[in-house]
Amino acid sequence: MTYYHRYFWLFLGLLLVSNVPLFLSMPLTADAVLYDLQARCLLEGGVLYRDILEPNLPGIVWCHALIRSVAGWSTAVLRVVDLLLVSIITLNLCRWVSNGSRDELEKRFLVASTCLLISWFYLGTSEWCHCQRDTWMLVPSLLGLTIFFHNLTKMRHVEFVGIRRQYLPFLAVGFLFGLAFWLKPFIAIPVLTVLLISKLYVPRWINYLQILMTIVSGGLIAGIIGVCWMISSGCWPYFLETLTQWNPEYYQSGRSRWTFERFSSHVSRFWPWILLHIPAVYLCLKHLLMEIRQSITVNGINLKQDCSTSFLQAFYLGWLFQAFAFQQLFDYIHVPGVLLSISVIQKSLSESKIFLAENMFKVQLYVVSFVIFTLLILGNSRALDTQRLQHWRTCVVNYFDVPPQVKDGLCHWPLPRWEELAQVTEYLKLQNISDGEVAAYNGSLIQIYPLLNLHAPTRYAYLDVHARCFPKHRQEISEALDQAKPKFIICNLEEDGFPPELLKKEFSLTELQTLLAGTTNCFPYNQELVFQSHNYLVYRKTHATSELASTYRPLSGLKTE
Repeated sequence: MTYYHRYFWLFLGLLLVSNVPLFLSMPLTADAVLYDLQARCLLEGGVLYRDILEPNLPGIVWCHALIRSVAGWSTAVLRVVDLLLVSIITLNLCRWVSNGSRDELEKRFLVASTCLLISWFYLGTSEWCHCQRDTWMLVPSLLGLTIFFHNLTKMRHVEFVGIRRQYLPFLAVGFLFGLAFWLKPFIAIPVLTVLLISKLYVPRWINYLQILMTIVSGGLIAGIIGVCWMISSGCWPYFLETLTQWNPEYYQSGRSRWTFERFSSHVSRFWPWILLHIPAVYLCLKHLLMEIRQSITVNGINLKQDCSTSFLQAFYLGWLFQAFAFQQLFDYIHVPGVLLSISVIQKSLSESKIFLAENMFKVQLYVVSFVIFTLLILGNSRALDTQRLQHWRTCVVNYFDVPPQVKDGLCHWPLPRWEELAQVTEYLKLQNISDGEVAAYNGSLIQIYPLLNLHAPTRYAYLDVHARCFPKHRQEISEALDQAKPKFIICNLEEDGFPPELLKKEFSLTELQTLLAGTTNCFPYNQELVFQSHNYLVYRKTHATSELASTYRPLSGLKTE
């Protein structure tokens, strides 16, 4: 038992050495590029929401603007920041896991295994999960949760009388929760869950309400500062317009895609990590119900000294609930839930005292379970994919500028296909294009804007996504595109459902244009086709936009005979 944690640290070291260079060299996904486009708009004096449509709060754009203004615009810079933030999250969760443990060997065991599991999971996720606000907002929210726990624990040892100096840290707690809210408002649900559970550990209602009011005040301060910035920057009326006239359609569109088929696909991509939710939820419900029963028997107050387990478990359950109940089945949304499930299980193991010397059998059982789970991971681990690891040397030497074929080898999702897209960028460079003359039709193709150092010609950077998600505004989007008059439109046959068996055939540009125009009259397939790079087509815009596709994969109905 003495040396088990050393094996964890050894494997973690090998994992970091083999995967961090690959992680830093992976390209950004379309979401991160979109936030970069908005940050660039902001830094160049543009107005958010007016110049680029965005249905979310501006917190992530502020983060990108800060990072880009300080450290530059390379992909590696943003990925370094992402890795640092995940490291901060990991260390914070390790503190929660080991809190209350008095045995030094137990702490080492818990910290080593927690770091290994979190790192193994995160480095094995797809590029779609990286540099996302769902994970980033764990930083301020966990910090706020830590301050809340420590100060509430201290206050239980003194008399609660009025608003005293000891209440001031709760103002910081609220402010940190408010910062997380600006990244994504769904943080309100896990925070509310923790605040409800905290009543079990506060002696009197008056004190509990004072704590709540102080936390709410801190959140309001963060909210007021953000709103004042939005008013002073000129984006406030456009934000209200987006919130009231666009977001209801956006939310309804997202909920309509919550299907069993998509859930099964999500499970397969998160396998076997998603299995951790089963023991984690069971342990949380068992512990919290026991805490509630104990509090009822002692005048409604739980006198237990260490309430860290209850806080972490309540936070996890709240997070899991909002992720599955209110959000879409996008992988990046569910990354924090897995990180928290790992911590909840580890914390419960610490509470059970299985690491004591007299519980050697339980320790061995834990190690056997860890090995079995490890074998499941090995069967589906992207972090140990030999096809990706063969690019390690190239990534170490050229992590700031890896070739397109290496990007394709590092990515888990072929959106976009970088080697094919490189041919498109070379073609467009030969056309002497200027700003506003290129429009990316598919969402994944907004990568073309930073590649060519261009702005999107309209405020609808996610052109096809916006056309589908905002049906009442589809005509408005078409008119904006016609007014912008871009010369070239880029689209992705694969993303639009073009049958893969037809992609294996060779068509002339004329034959392909006739085939596509006969399938759908939707933009951009009714324009003049001028270039093809396998999946990617470049159209010259020669006439009005007309109809925009209202469904996903508009080319999927094409006959393959």
